[in-house]
Amino acid sequence: MSFSEATFDRVFAIAGWAPSAHNTQPWLPQVSSLSGSSATLTVRVDPERTLPVTDPHAMDLGLSLGCWVEAANIALGATGARIEDVRVLGEGHGIWLELEVAEVGAGAHETDSGASFEPAEVLDRQVDRGKLVPRTDRLEEALAQFAKTNFAYTSGPIASAQIPEATWSASSRYAQAAALSPREALDETLEWLRLDDTDPRYYQDGLTAETLRIPRAVARTGARLVRAGSDTLLNAVSRTGVWSTMLPTFTSRKAPDRVVLALHRDHASQVSAEDWVQAGRDLLRLWLILARHELRVAVESQLKDTPLSAAMLCDVLRRTDPHGSFVPFAVFSVGESTSEVPKSHRLVE
Repeated sequence: MSFSEATFDRVFAIAGWAPSAHNTQPWLPQVSSLSGSSATLTVRVDPERTLPVTDPHAMDLGLSLGCWVEAANIALGATGARIEDVRVLGEGHGIWLELEVAEVGAGAHETDSGASFEPAEVLDRQVDRGKLVPRTDRLEEALAQFAKTNFAYTSGPIASAQIPEATWSASSRYAQAAALSPREALDETLEWLRLDDTDPRYYQDGLTAETLRIPRAVARTGARLVRAGSDTLLNAVSRTGVWSTMLPTFTSRKAPDRVVLALHRDHASQVSAEDWVQAGRDLLRLWLILARHELRVAVESQLKDTPLSAAMLCDVLRRTDPHGSFVPFAVFSVGESTSEVPKSHRLVE
């Protein structure tokens, strides 16, 4: 096999469906060199698609890039190739990647840990912010499989725990209250809300009313408030509590399962850009395993981003490791979808 530009056009199209914070799709991949059965790819970051306020340690950016790398690796596996080396260069929101790709023949999509995925699984994966029904037995099977096949990339083990609903509810209240401040964080989040379906960006990126499961009438009102500016929005929210409609809520009796993943560190500042990228690769692998068990996730990043709620999650993790220090990097609800799931829009469409 000899690589061609067309090979990587297809790989980039599949990898473009990787998950990213706020559906920002920050990656800018290109082929740097082609030489027979090997190639070098460069993945730079679009500075307009980063979140410097809400993602100060570039955690979500690194995770997003890691998900892209793993999705690209899965796409390459279908062609008899794989990513042999990942170099993470730069720091913070200025990081970029160099990837070495080589032909390895049949079975290239299998990693050293033994789990294999197909490109169709990347394309079919969906987040569901609607009602999720708990399927704890399936979740436990999926987590057990992940425990056997993860750490393919992350240096050191990934800590994981299922969060009791009482803890989840309490931490969610703190996170929702913090979602409106500081003002810069609110403005940054609003930049990626797509509530007006007449906006061309509605069909490209961001979080649409459809995928957030916000009723159309509420979305139209929200779009008007966003256009009026954050001051008007804050006043309306403080009076009506509309913000909570943008976050999934469930009754305790039928709540889905809740999961937190963390690295063993004292603080996010101790985690390198390379560590976040590698953790992102394993995170996508877990979500694909969950999908194989007919489970979907609803990402709840605000719980890890709010100091008090993050501390509560760390307390849950310490029940299995009383002396451990943790940096949560992924928090999500897990369950079976009860209705058709709207698919987010992508720049690669």
